[in-house]
Amino acid sequence: ATYSNFGAQVAIAAPGGDISLMGAQDGILSTVSAGAQGPTIDEYSYYDGTSMATPHVSGEVSLILSVNPSLTPAQVRQIVQRTATPFPTTSSCSTSSCGAGIANAACAVVASRASLAPAGFTAITPVRLADTRPSEPQQALAVVKQKYGGVAVLQLPITAGGCAAGVATAASLNVTVVDPDRSGYVTAYPCGGTLPTVSTVNFIAGQAVANAVVAPVSAQGTVCFYSSVPAHLVVDMNGWFAVGSAFNSVSPQRLVDTRPDYGQGLIAVSKQLYGGQAVLTMPIAGVGGVPAAGASAVALNITVTTPAASGFVTAYPCGAVPVVSSLNFLAGQTVANAVLAPLSADGRVCLYSNVPTHLVVDINGWFATGPGFTALTPVRLVDTRPAYGQAAITVGKQQYGGGAVLQLPLLGAAGLPASGVGAVALNITATEPVGNGFVTAYPCGGAVPGVSSVNFMVDQTVANAAVVPVSGSGQVCLYSNVLTHLVVDIDGWLPR
Repeated sequence: ATYSNFGAQVAIAAPGGDISLMGAQDGILSTVSAGAQGPTIDEYSYYDGTSMATPHVSGEVSLILSVNPSLTPAQVRQIVQRTATPFPTTSSCSTSSCGAGIANAACAVVASRASLAPAGFTAITPVRLADTRPSEPQQALAVVKQKYGGVAVLQLPITAGGCAAGVATAASLNVTVVDPDRSGYVTAYPCGGTLPTVSTVNFIAGQAVANAVVAPVSAQGTVCFYSSVPAHLVVDMNGWFAVGSAFNSVSPQRLVDTRPDYGQGLIAVSKQLYGGQAVLTMPIAGVGGVPAAGASAVALNITVTTPAASGFVTAYPCGAVPVVSSLNFLAGQTVANAVLAPLSADGRVCLYSNVPTHLVVDINGWFATGPGFTALTPVRLVDTRPAYGQAAITVGKQQYGGGAVLQLPLLGAAGLPASGVGAVALNITATEPVGNGFVTAYPCGGAVPGVSSVNFMVDQTVANAAVVPVSGSGQVCLYSNVLTHLVVDIDGWLPR
C-alpha cells in the first residue's frame, strides 16, 4: 500500500488493506466498539494500515505464548519470522524491504507446540522423501527423475507439522548416493546460502553409499544437496528439530583437515596421519558457532581418507577410549560418517584411529546443556558375531536378515533411563554380509518402512549413524534384506 513501511528495519508483514484505493471493500472488516468513551455494543468497520497489521501480529504472538508461555521474546520473534509465508513472486515486496514474509499464525502455533517437545525433537517413523532414479516411483516429494551434480542441485522442502517453512531448524536425514559417474562427494546445506566447503557423503564411481546428517534447514524450509559429479540421490527422514530446540544448527563448516596439501580448518592441527598413540584432539568449545560454555555435544561429519590399512575411528570425549567404532574403513578408502559426539568437561572431542589415516571433520550444529539431548560416552549395545562377547544387550549370536529381525530392548540399558526415551543416536555397523543389501532401523511394532539406514556390498564392513525413534515399549528393530552380522553403538538419547 502507499502508506506501508519499507526498509531493512521492517521485521514482518501482515494484512493491512488499503481503503484509499478502492474504498471500504479493500480494507479489513473488524469488530469495533460503538462507544465514544467506553465499550458499548459490538459493531463492524473496515480498517486498514498498521491499525490492522499490528493486531494481526499481536494476535499471533498471543497464540504462540498461549501454547508455550516460557518462550523468550527473542524466541517468539524467531518463530514469527521463520514461519512467515514467502512473498509471492509477483509482489513488489522482498525480504530486504518488507520483512521476513507474511505472518502465518497457523504455522507459528505448530512451531510453538513443537518447541514444547523435549529437546524440541520430533521423531517420526522413517519416511523416504525423494528418490531421483527413474526406475523408482516418486516418494513423499516429487522430484525430476535425473542424476544431480554440478549446477543441478537437488532442493527439498522439509515439511514439519504440515508447514513447509519455519518450523524445523534442522532435519535428521539419511542421504544415499547411487550409481555416481565418478568418485566425488555430496554436500547437504541450507538452501539460499553459499555452498559450504564440506562433505556429507563421499563415494567412488558406481558405488551405493549412505550417510546420516542432521542438516540445517533454511529460513524458507529447504535443504539443498550438491554433488560434485552426476549421481542419483535417495533421501530419508526420521525426525526434525524445532526452532528454539536444544539443537542449534550452524551452516556446515570445516573444523579440521589433517592433509598437508589442504589448508587449516577452524582448528589448527599438525598436518600428519593420526592413529594408535597419535590421537587427534579437537578443542571445539568456542569454535564454529559452538559457545565457549553450555554445549553438551556436537553434530559432526567425520571423513577418513588414505588410511594405511583397514580399521576404525572412535569419536569420544577425551579420556579413556571406549570400545566402540564411529567409522569403519578399508585400506586406501575415503569414507564419511555422521556422529553426535559428546564434549568433554573442557569442551573437547578426541578421534582415535587404530591405523594411521588422515581425518577431515565438519560441524553442522551443537546441543545445549540441559534437559534436551543426553550425550553418553559411547557404549556398545550389541555385537552379533560369535567371536565377540555380549555387549550391553544380550542377543542371539547369529547373522540377521529377512525374517530374522534384530530387536533391541533399550530401556534401562547402557545408561538409558527405564522410561521416557523418545529417540536414540546410534552407530550401526553391518559386517560380513552374504550379499549386497541394506539395513533399516525403525521403532518396533509397525511395518518395516521403505527406507535404508546402512547400505553395503557383499563381505563389506560399513557403518552409518542414525537418530532412531523408539517404540512405545522402548524398542528399536533392525531389518536387513540379506544375512549379515550387526554391531550397534549408542552416543546419546532424546526424551519422549
